[in-house]
Amino acid sequence: MMRKFKIYFSLLLVLLPVFCSGQGKFYTTKERLQNYGNLTTKVVLPGNLVLDEILQREVSAMWQITPYEFCTESEYEALKSDPHYFFLRTVTLQDSKSGDSGVVCLSLSKGGGTNRQSRDTAIHLIDLPVVSSPSMVSVLEETCFPAYIAIVQQFIVDAAESERVANMGLAAYTTSIRKARRFNIGFTAQESLRMLQMAEPDGAIAIVIGPPDANEKSWYYHMLIGTSDMKLYYYARKRNSPSFTHMELKYLRQEE
Repeated sequence: MMRKFKIYFSLLLVLLPVFCSGQGKFYTTKERLQNYGNLTTKVVLPGNLVLDEILQREVSAMWQITPYEFCTESEYEALKSDPHYFFLRTVTLQDSKSGDSGVVCLSLSKGGGTNRQSRDTAIHLIDLPVVSSPSMVSVLEETCFPAYIAIVQQFIVDAAESERVANMGLAAYTTSIRKARRFNIGFTAQESLRMLQMAEPDGAIAIVIGPPDANEKSWYYHMLIGTSDMKLYYYARKRNSPSFTHMELKYLRQEE
């Protein structure tokens, strides 16, 4: 019995390199992002006058980690398989179970093909909720856009350094709510606007984004964003939760 095992094991050792060479190298998301500084980010303008203006203004002011260019949706369709580009677009996240109109997100992806063994495979990276409705962008939502642009850039940097962040996307920030305990947190729109405009040190704003026609099955997106460093300190998706939950507030020591 032991002799047969040794024969099978030896055969496996001989065949394994052959099998692996036939399979080719597997590239992780982190590995595929190592050259991010050499890529160009195409910022896709959605054709909505308000969002087009906000994106052009804030990307021009805030984007630093790669060269960038603005493009149309039709140009994106022609270029999306090109591995030399990131694509930053506005998309609507809809859930068939809730039947609502969804929320608008900044969606980040890397262009490429469909061969998973290639370093140049296309990658969808994150969908960051930014606006409840493209037809009525609130003052607070517009004021948050510099932070949103900063968060997307920081994600690229983090994902290139951490396989966990690269694979989990924004969910990698879900467990970090306790890190925000040290902040003075703004929960109302008025507080949040003031804190953002003042870039208040040791401040953070609590943002909840949900669809305008929400129902009991709708998803809401809870975030905590630093007002001076514009970092994302907490992200969670919760169904039928239009405000921070009792448990979230307890972690933040806002309730006992």
